[in-house]
Amino acid sequence: MIPNIFVGSTIDDLRYLRDAVRDAIVDLEYNPIMSEYGEVGYISPTSAVESCYRTVRQCQLAILIIGKRYGNVDKDGFSITHREFLTAKENRIPTIAFVESKVVHHKEVYDVEPNAPVWNNFPGMDHPHKTFALIDEVRNSEIFNGLIPIRSAGEMKQLVKVQIADFVGESLAT
Repeated sequence: MIPNIFVGSTIDDLRYLRDAVRDAIVDLEYNPIMSEYGEVGYISPTSAVESCYRTVRQCQLAILIIGKRYGNVDKDGFSITHREFLTAKENRIPTIAFVESKVVHHKEVYDVEPNAPVWNNFPGMDHPHKTFALIDEVRNSEIFNGLIPIRSAGEMKQLVKVQIADFVGESLAT
């Protein structure tokens, strides 16, 4: 079986990284599963967002990319991307998480004074508090809690390959 790898993130702002991830997955001859390429089946008796979560559960690996945008908040208080991460976590699907390095730097400043007024309307970030909470949630997960900073699409492509190779190597060794 050729593994399906789900790629979760906001789309428009992270397209450059999503394309790099797709290239890396295709180079490895695995199946990238990305909504913008029509690889999520939406013809089901559930909503479009529920179709995304169903698709996550059908994959063997997930890749999460966190950028400056958290995304639209649903009635449950989470973005689609955050809920995709939670779905993978609840189903113990191995997850590789990446974060734009700028966001890592913002988070370091945020951690010093999270209640500073600047975080209520920070330029380029739609929900800074929620984005930083997602980062904390990834880091505090009992498994799959690595969070890799990314500076460029080229670096992203290379690191995706390294992380998948490490995962496959560990899986074969057991």
